[in-house]
Amino acid sequence: MILTFLERMNKDFKRLVEKGAEKIKIGKTVQNSPIYAFAVGCGEPKIIVQYAIHAREYITYFLAIRQIEDTLKNIEPGRGTVYFVPVVNIDGVSLVLDGIDSVDDKYKDKVKSLVKNGDFSLYKANIRGVDLNVNFDAHYGTGAQNVRVPSAQNYIGEYPESEPEVRALVNFTRKIKPNLTISYHSKGEVIYYDFYQSKKEKRQHKKIAKVASLATGYKIVKTGKSAGGYKDWCIQSQKIPALTIEVGSESLNHPITEQNLEPIYQKNAKVIINLLDYLRVILYNN
Repeated sequence: MILTFLERMNKDFKRLVEKGAEKIKIGKTVQNSPIYAFAVGCGEPKIIVQYAIHAREYITYFLAIRQIEDTLKNIEPGRGTVYFVPVVNIDGVSLVLDGIDSVDDKYKDKVKSLVKNGDFSLYKANIRGVDLNVNFDAHYGTGAQNVRVPSAQNYIGEYPESEPEVRALVNFTRKIKPNLTISYHSKGEVIYYDFYQSKKEKRQHKKIAKVASLATGYKIVKTGKSAGGYKDWCIQSQKIPALTIEVGSESLNHPITEQNLEPIYQKNAKVIINLLDYLRVILYNN
């Protein structure tokens, strides 16, 4: 029996709770699927890690499940808390993996109009055709690839935080007040850390990026001409360091499938714990 993405997701989430993760509802998608975070560990420092904000980058969801299970096994009491959001764009991932039948009737015609050939495998946006990672209030609408009409990718939305998935992540971040956030994307095996910080902040944040680079083997690169992402908002609005980690070799085609998960997982197996330990040292000197 082949499971839909939602069925598999629910099974995965049930297993995580059984293993000891705390399940926290942080909001809903356009189609009213609940968005969950999973808290692992206790105390400070605190990290939020979010995945699959772009639909075709669903490989990061499967990475999330592996990383949550590992962190449950490896984190020590008092080492800190990691809040994992395994999939932000649930509706979009369902569309890519399960096709148009996963879409509510009220949105089907709209989604069909955005992808003329009926092949949704490269779809990035949410079910309303908004690219969630350009909908945050951080130099909103200034990205080089931004578009102003609904699209399978790059549409900024009607206004900043217009989408429920974005508001869920924003509100959760404000509530948790993390010391660091990490956004997992694909592809390219690179790490972004900069977004209009002061020179002093950029130096500090680059040291954190170097910890991630040493753990993964990925290169640190400059953000370039993109804007409106979750990382960007965390740096600009919340004044905290934030990383975007792009997994998967540039030679792979979108979407990166689950058969490529193992090498991606191996390169990212230690990065969360290493970052948690580094934050504890620089913040609390222990």
